[in-house]
Amino acid sequence: MEGANEAARRAVNAILEGIGSQAPRCPVWPLQEPPIFGPARLLDRLRWMALRRNARPLLEVAPDGGLHPTGPPARLLIDWLPRIQRRRRMPAR
Repeated sequence: MEGANEAARRAVNAILEGIGSQAPRCPVWPLQEPPIFGPARLLDRLRWMALRRNARPLLEVAPDGGLHPTGPPARLLIDWLPRIQRRRRMPAR
């Protein structure tokens, strides 16, 4: 809900700016993105600069709700994900 509210405030501000309105703008919070997304953003930016298109998503959601890989990196991710989850569930010794 908070994300939708913040997005709506930013959209309203953009509309007001676009039409040249003098109405007061909605207050917004500064955006903060977790550092873990940095490499993916960099890859997407480089791909866009090179090919002028966005990166293909790693996974696609099928109508039945299942996840399907879109290429070799995604297949590797799907193969390794259960192993990583099992390690997290193992009790500490």
